[in-house]
Amino acid sequence: MPRPVIACCAYPFGYGPASKLIVLARALRDRGWELVFLGTGIAYELAARSDVFAQVIEAEPAEPETRGWLDAATALLSVMDRDFATIACESGRPYFVVDSLLWMRDRVPDVFLSARRYWVQDFPGVRIRLSEIQPTPTVVGPIVPTMSRAKPGPNAGLVLNLGGMESPNGDAEDAMTYADFVVDGLLRSELLARFCGRGTVLGGRGIIDHLTRRHGRTGLQFASLSHDEGLGRLAGAAMVLTAPGLTATLECFQLAVPTFFLPRNITVSGGAFTCSVEAGWPRPRFTGKIGWPRAPLSRECRKQPADRCFAESSIGLSQTRPRKQRTSIVWAQRRRRIDRRWRLASGHFLTRSGPTASKQSPAS
Repeated sequence: MPRPVIACCAYPFGYGPASKLIVLARALRDRGWELVFLGTGIAYELAARSDVFAQVIEAEPAEPETRGWLDAATALLSVMDRDFATIACESGRPYFVVDSLLWMRDRVPDVFLSARRYWVQDFPGVRIRLSEIQPTPTVVGPIVPTMSRAKPGPNAGLVLNLGGMESPNGDAEDAMTYADFVVDGLLRSELLARFCGRGTVLGGRGIIDHLTRRHGRTGLQFASLSHDEGLGRLAGAAMVLTAPGLTATLECFQLAVPTFFLPRNITVSGGAFTCSVEAGWPRPRFTGKIGWPRAPLSRECRKQPADRCFAESSIGLSQTRPRKQRTSIVWAQRRRRIDRRWRLASGHFLTRSGPTASKQSPAS
């Protein structure tokens, strides 16, 4: 007897939405469903590398074939892709929506509110919005797989995670400008030397191809991987330096790997990074320290150890750089203290946010 089919889609904005979809699709497959992915762009790229989907179809929402796939499916599961959800709504097909960005929305799209079920991922600012949204969405915990971190080996290095770095309205040239800036800064800094030159850069295929052509002889490794392979690289890292996307952050917290943040990737919003530099704004730069210019922490950030740890690493207050005269043994001891701090803080953050998707009951 054939298994019931669920059509799936994810908004092609970086790797985040598709990463969450893969986690949910694996849980559904384990419960007897067959998953068919529909989509384009960076979401299609990541879905095509996963073994969780029975089929991965490159399709635009408006294509006639899309309606055929939706008609053949029991339902549509949309991770923030309103275009596919709109087609399902207009066709009278049942659909379900997962949204991890309610906390930053000025207004929830009507097509999300019309779904059979509207799930929102918990985050600071989400629960205070619930009373103004009808019907009230269901709040769930972090949509990341249940993972435990393997102890990094003696040759563990730095992982620089750029994410997918593509979006429907983004400019590829601006994304490459940002990626070049980050990698150039890393190579000019002292950071790689603290890991004996061992560094890996992760990102979308287009960005990694560009960086490989430009920096392929520098000793850095460049890789565009499946979701599972990427998690494996993060889990085995001595330290992660990442673009501050929500999904990658929660994955690193789940793995309890020491994590520090790049300046926000604003290239996807239409060239703001390039325009600001051309307008004469100071260009951010890597220093010998991990992090970026100092700034005071708000009182709210100081209240919870996880929030403080997150904020401190983002603005460069975590004094992780040893003085030059310190031995490698002292630096290794300090890294162990950082590692322990992140295990405690990230675990606290995830506990406050609720169980991960793979631990939640089917009814939720």
